[in-house]
Amino acid sequence: MSEENQILEITHGFYHPIRGYWQTLTRPSQDILDTYPEGTIPYPLKPGEHYSPKNGGWIFVEPTSEPLSDMVKVVFADHIWERMTLKEADQVGAAMKQRDFRTRKIFESVSSYRSDHQIWPLLHQIVTQLFGAERAAQILAPSELVPA
Repeated sequence: MSEENQILEITHGFYHPIRGYWQTLTRPSQDILDTYPEGTIPYPLKPGEHYSPKNGGWIFVEPTSEPLSDMVKVVFADHIWERMTLKEADQVGAAMKQRDFRTRKIFESVSSYRSDHQIWPLLHQIVTQLFGAERAAQILAPSELVPA
């Protein structure tokens, strides 16, 4: 048995409706599983790049012919807040309290944030400065992509 086959045999998939799909190289201990967000379920391994989770399995999704740079990221507000820890949310809230009233009202009243909207650069800047680029990418991962 090759080393590659051994890794594939011990890989485990998990899915959460907000955080999406991820894999582990070993079976996580119960202590680790207990840290996964509520609603996380074991999930079959992803068969390839152009597959999306559906009903406990995977469906093939035709690759888009539009380059991603021509797509607008849309992140639902509830997804952003659910992806953050309580401490992270408090930090973002504190940073927003320093902004002018109009900006705070726009930030608080929208149901989604779009990468082509005036509030996006500020949101991206705050989250990146507070938590770093990698965590910001997780928090601001698109809920959907729409044509520009």
